[in-house]
Amino acid sequence: MLLFVLCQCLLGVTLASADNEVILTKLRAKVEMECEGDDIFWRTKSNQSATEFMDLPAEGNTVEDNTLILTRLSEDQLGVYSCFDSDDNIIKTFKVEVRFKIKKMPQSVYVNLGGPTLPDEIVCSTLGKHDVIFRWYTRPEGSEEDSELTQLCGVEGDNCKSSIEPSDPQLSEIKENEVVTKPPPFIERISISTSKGSLGYTSELKIDNAQMEDRAVYVCRAFAKESENDEDLICDESPNCEEVSTLLRVKDPLAAIWPFIGIVAEVVSLCLVIFFCERRRKAEEAKEDMEEDGYAGNNISSNNSLRQRK
Repeated sequence: MLLFVLCQCLLGVTLASADNEVILTKLRAKVEMECEGDDIFWRTKSNQSATEFMDLPAEGNTVEDNTLILTRLSEDQLGVYSCFDSDDNIIKTFKVEVRFKIKKMPQSVYVNLGGPTLPDEIVCSTLGKHDVIFRWYTRPEGSEEDSELTQLCGVEGDNCKSSIEPSDPQLSEIKENEVVTKPPPFIERISISTSKGSLGYTSELKIDNAQMEDRAVYVCRAFAKESENDEDLICDESPNCEEVSTLLRVKDPLAAIWPFIGIVAEVVSLCLVIFFCERRRKAEEAKEDMEEDGYAGNNISSNNSLRQRK
């Protein structure tokens, strides 16, 4: 017990002698860590409890003067970074971490025209215990990633800062006696559900009666709970926001049949042309044969008349 307390005291002295800093950032961001001193070098370890430091990997980082730069933070670069002096003493320690992680969505998902999206298909999930809220957006297919987004508002669980006004065209009411020829507005065909699991939070976007105009890029943003009302938050720059997206493709179930029907129609047309051409040819041949037979009969009759006169 005494040895344990002594070790703890020594450990406390060691930690107190070095400057420690926590850097909250986000994946794919550029991270800079500056250390003061002469002839310093850098080492890293996966977490604070790891006992041994390792040399920096050959790729993904650069050292300029006394500054360590992680050019594009990846998940395997999260951890502890320390700068050492020439006597192998720690000068300063940095802990690089994110508030939460977000799972990457598939590049694209498919839905049949008029059908619903499949369960667990358009899903946004975080990893970590940090409380988050989700907001869903859309942007046109083929647009740039930094294009303006349209937030999906007007349904339960949308977490919009302000609700869509009833006068919005998407929420126009249908008169009782009006004949409905078009599907309901998009906002009436979607639902958003959020749940909390042992690994983190999950939000799912469901679309019913999918239409061709629903084809778009769907963007999910997860915000740290404490930043949900931050008007100035820029998701690309803030560690309190993570973003993923997927492209929804709407397929016509009969799309593959139309080329086949076209081929069949061409074959039938060709057969009809051949049939009528052959029929016409045979009719002309029969007519020619009849004309030849009639000419031969007239010649025989003429010869018989000449013989009788003689």
